[in-house]
Amino acid sequence: MVGNEAKMATDAHGELPYSPGGPTPARSEQLTILFQAYRTLLRHKWVIVGITLAGVLLGLAATLLIPPTYRAQIRLEIDPNANSDIEVGDASRRERFDAESDLTPVGLLQARSLSERVVRSLNLANDPQVVDQQLPRDVRVKAATNMVTSSIDVQPIRLSRLIDVAYSSNDPELAAKIANSIGEQFIQAKLDRGYEQTAFARDFLQQRLDSTRRTLEDSERALVEFERNRGMVTVQSRQSDGSSVSQSISNVQLSDLATSLAEASRRRIDAEQRYRRATALTGGASANEGAVGLQNEISQVKAQIAQMSKTFADGYPELVALRERLSTLQSELRNSNSGRQSDGVRQIAAEYEAARGAEEALRAKLNGLRGEVLDERGTSAQYTVLTREVDTNRELYDALLQRFKEVGVAGEVTESDVSIVDRAQVPTRPVSPNLLVNLVLGLIGGFLVAFAGAFAFDLLRDVIRSPADLEERLGLKALGYIPMNEDDGTVTQALNDPKSPLTEAYFSVANLLRFATADGLPKKLVVTSTMPEEGKSSSSYGLALSFARQGRSVLLVDADLRRPTFKLPKKSKVTKGFMHLLTGQANVSEVILHGENGIAYVTAGGTPPNPSELFSSGRLEDIANEMASMFDIVIFDAPPVANFVDAPILSSVANGTVVVFEANRIHSSQASQSINKLTKFGAYVVGGLVTKYDHRKDDYSYYTYGYKYDYDTKNNELAELSERTITIHDQGKAGNAAPESGKES
Repeated sequence: MVGNEAKMATDAHGELPYSPGGPTPARSEQLTILFQAYRTLLRHKWVIVGITLAGVLLGLAATLLIPPTYRAQIRLEIDPNANSDIEVGDASRRERFDAESDLTPVGLLQARSLSERVVRSLNLANDPQVVDQQLPRDVRVKAATNMVTSSIDVQPIRLSRLIDVAYSSNDPELAAKIANSIGEQFIQAKLDRGYEQTAFARDFLQQRLDSTRRTLEDSERALVEFERNRGMVTVQSRQSDGSSVSQSISNVQLSDLATSLAEASRRRIDAEQRYRRATALTGGASANEGAVGLQNEISQVKAQIAQMSKTFADGYPELVALRERLSTLQSELRNSNSGRQSDGVRQIAAEYEAARGAEEALRAKLNGLRGEVLDERGTSAQYTVLTREVDTNRELYDALLQRFKEVGVAGEVTESDVSIVDRAQVPTRPVSPNLLVNLVLGLIGGFLVAFAGAFAFDLLRDVIRSPADLEERLGLKALGYIPMNEDDGTVTQALNDPKSPLTEAYFSVANLLRFATADGLPKKLVVTSTMPEEGKSSSSYGLALSFARQGRSVLLVDADLRRPTFKLPKKSKVTKGFMHLLTGQANVSEVILHGENGIAYVTAGGTPPNPSELFSSGRLEDIANEMASMFDIVIFDAPPVANFVDAPILSSVANGTVVVFEANRIHSSQASQSINKLTKFGAYVVGGLVTKYDHRKDDYSYYTYGYKYDYDTKNNELAELSERTITIHDQGKAGNAAPESGKES
């Protein structure tokens, strides 16, 4: 029948209702986190509500107790091109500025030096509303400076040259006064820094200028001394670029004679050409040929004048010379035609001779002076060196003098690149505290603190609290929970009461175990736990009692040879137990004791010194199979899993294993280690059972509904099962065995 029920359940859902012995299908990580958060909220809801309300009250108290703060704001403009019309050297001062990218003004506005200027300008150190006047002077100044520095707020305006500077204070008038003073002192500080930089540059240039002037004077004196010793006389001349050149008289005369000689040579050549043409015009056919030649030359000169007039002005020297030449040629042509050739020839000849004589005289004088200059240059190499040094020092001195003048002009400019756009006005409303904002912050902050604390508490206290934790943290199927025993009697007395919550809880678990395997109810069921005193023996007895009330033959074996739970009656004829079966000192029929509650028992029979060796013997599986052939279900009350191999070995020969967890005691890591240890030995873990559970402390639990029902509707059914069980086992005239009342309550 049980097999058919399991088959029906399998056919209806396509699979077993749960997957024993392994983790259930993993939920989505996000849903798991939300589920845990929701459970945390429900579990600690009153604590969270209380802390949240405390946060709201704290926000209200802060609003009422904190003095109001007023905020005054001034707007500044940073324009680096304010003085762009003034150029120092060849580099213009025109720049681009973005208040958001260039944070230099922000740092200067927040500098302590600016706050000290504000304190000095407003005399805040002597204001009793700002600092205590009983303090020393330097302490008052420091305190006032710290107050100003800590309350300045600088905000650059995006993509602009504007900067908002705000100051907050409990006094609105003081806030406006300090904000305006910050802007004014910021402008003055920039002017002072510019003046200091200019003064430094001017002093530096002045020192260099004085040093260079002394050097120039020394070099000039050395040159004059050299000229005096050598008897040299020099003449200062100005070049086309404006620089002056020092030359000796011989060099000047040589230059002038060379120029005069060139001019005399030109006049001699012109006179010679006129003389030859005039000679050609003195007679016969030669005269006609000479007139024709004059006419041809006149035509060429006219063509040259016309050509040059297109490019040069009338006063151009070569153009003037050509026109004079044209006038001379035309005069010669007229003379040749008028018959006065002889007088003209004599005059031209005289001019020619005079020009040639002047040329020869200048050439002779130039040759004589050239020798003197060559002799002078050959003996005055040092004079050239001294002259070059004087020129170099003079150029350096002129450059420094020009730079000094430029710095002086720049230093006289007093315009600043910072200007005030909007001055600060006295604020009429405080910016803080804000009642609504404080209440909202208190509400949110209190809730977050409370929730974070509760969540952290749950994480740090990572214990199994409810059946839901078995599935979420261990991946283990939850068979249900066993509530705390709230009756005055013992657990055994509560289990013997068909109407008690404990009885109903174990009855529900027994019904679930009917679908634990593919064949239905496991014939060999092991009940174990992670640690001692978790309620495994009570659970074994409760399940055995539930199956017995359903009319099944049940054998409850006390397999905990280290701390036996069930005891023999004083007048019992059965003196051996499970230990004797493992050692081969008895057979199964000799150790079975029938109780009056319909359950057959096999007690531990003692506490051997080597339980692990007994469980490792080859007789364990045969003993379990023989017991299973005699009863509908055999329940082994196994020892705890921790540090022992008894329970894993026993579970390996059973059809199913139920692990018992005491609520709020066993950590998830301990429980996981126990499950892993069992599965490594091949145990088939059908699920977990949470004992000593107080459902009133867990508002989110789908397991709590069952025990709020009225039990009157089920009393008749339970009574029928009890009577039938007693009738069956009365035939055996069994003794009595039950859990010790003091153990695993």
